[in-house]
Amino acid sequence: MKQQSLWGLGILSLILGLGGCAKSTEPGPVLTAKIDGKVLKAEDSTSLSSANLILYDANTNAPVGRILSNGTGDFSIEILAGDYYLTAAAQGRIPSPPKNGKPLPFHVEANHTYVRNVYLEKDTASLNTGALSGKVTVSGYSNLGGILIVAQRLDSTAFSTTTGPDGYFALFNLPIGTYSLKGYRDSLIQDTAAVQFVIHPDTLILNTVLNMSVNAGKSLKGKLRFLASPNSTVDITLVNPLTREAIPGLSVRNDSNNTFTLRGIPPGSYIAWATYRNDGYVMDPDAIRKFGLPRISFTASDTVKTLDFDVTGAITLVSPTNAADSVYPVAVHSLTPAFHWAKYSSTKEYIVEVFDAKGNRVWGGFNSTTGVILHTAIPASADSIRYNFDGSALTPLKTNGIYSWKIFADNSTDPNVQGLISSSEDSRGLFQVVLP
Repeated sequence: MKQQSLWGLGILSLILGLGGCAKSTEPGPVLTAKIDGKVLKAEDSTSLSSANLILYDANTNAPVGRILSNGTGDFSIEILAGDYYLTAAAQGRIPSPPKNGKPLPFHVEANHTYVRNVYLEKDTASLNTGALSGKVTVSGYSNLGGILIVAQRLDSTAFSTTTGPDGYFALFNLPIGTYSLKGYRDSLIQDTAAVQFVIHPDTLILNTVLNMSVNAGKSLKGKLRFLASPNSTVDITLVNPLTREAIPGLSVRNDSNNTFTLRGIPPGSYIAWATYRNDGYVMDPDAIRKFGLPRISFTASDTVKTLDFDVTGAITLVSPTNAADSVYPVAVHSLTPAFHWAKYSSTKEYIVEVFDAKGNRVWGGFNSTTGVILHTAIPASADSIRYNFDGSALTPLKTNGIYSWKIFADNSTDPNVQGLISSSEDSRGLFQVVLP
């Protein structure tokens, strides 16, 4: 299958609306930043062409542009100063961020050039898969972007992307099967039932149309309680429960009274996530272990629902980890890297877990049903540990593999997890094994 044929839709280069004004009638200078980068194959750092990159405003989750990597894998974006995040996808590759991962924002200043390379790992499960592309139309708008597109197979596996500012989208590496296609964004509803389509081996489906219209939507209200940590301002974000991606536009911050109101919610089911961003706080991990991530559903007849959150200070990862404002893994030069963290007050033992690029646990953690820790206990006196120190890993780390690690603090030394008092943030701890 030729990937280039996906882009007969007129997706050319990223165009951003940059404007300004001066005292004269001539346009004044616009101070911009520049992002230069390459899309590279993770296994050998060779270039990857025709990858689809979408740049988002990190404060609103709205896409501000889209671009394809060129024949040598290069891309270049000129933008205003601000906070952004970048996603990338290509046929035969695991997207960045991977499924169940969260994109991480970065800040750019005017008159600066930033180099950001994107590494995409080979997707060994992509053989005989297909792809889908199309456009979302919204009544009353010529083009409207920033709509999360979710393709759900009959077995409830799901794949997603977001439309660019022109309304176009592309989904890669779709396994064979029958799918329904839905769109999600604040203050929009789908005009018809989900679009159905079937993927056969090497299928390429073009010009799919999804129709949506403006709707006031529902509201979610609630209050935040900060446990053993000072009050702060964090985000409350609604997330698709299948893909773990934030719904564009459905995010708000708590006020000085630690209350919030999130408006414009279309009917549907969501994960409600406090502190979705890297901000030094996490949702109470003990409540998540016992009851799962909080979920909220709205029917067509609902108007307002209420949900409160408990949050606490996060455990600080020292190394290896991406920075809080970076989406890119740091290099480690060992198949058994050492994980370092800052000790957390009142901890009796730590639990570490490691995931591969697809979100599969490869070592550690605990059984979500019984609470039994799946590696040898790590005492409170420790602030570092090596991968698979106890020989219980499900698989060894692989050269050029991209992974993430997370740590929990437990207030008991019982082998069963009794009380999780904190964890590291979900979008930290990204690393890649790079050996000579």
